[in-house]
Amino acid sequence: MENETPWELQDEFYTAAKYFYDFKSAKQIGQIFGKEYGRRRWGLALMARLGVWGAHFCSNHVKISSYYKLRHYDPEAKDMDGSITKRVIPVLSKETERRSSMEIQLEKEAHMPA
Repeated sequence: MENETPWELQDEFYTAAKYFYDFKSAKQIGQIFGKEYGRRRWGLALMARLGVWGAHFCSNHVKISSYYKLRHYDPEAKDMDGSITKRVIPVLSKETERRSSMEIQLEKEAHMPA
């Protein structure tokens, strides 16, 4: 697929995840490897569906979420001066957020008089 939007690419991932973690495969895994593995696979299938639903909900309704920004991404958005600048969607992990807040705290402490 050529020239997909970021959201279309993300949606393809969700389709693949739902296909890979389906309830039919959970039954087959359970028969081959035992009930415990089948239950785990069933749980993954359920989480894949709930996660996809949650991502789609957030992409339509939660404007501060990265899913919303991904769905409404406009590569042709113009800056105030009329020029087109490539837009980058920042992706932060919890580790990055933690590090950032720690760096901010260290900066504040460094600028405080002793």
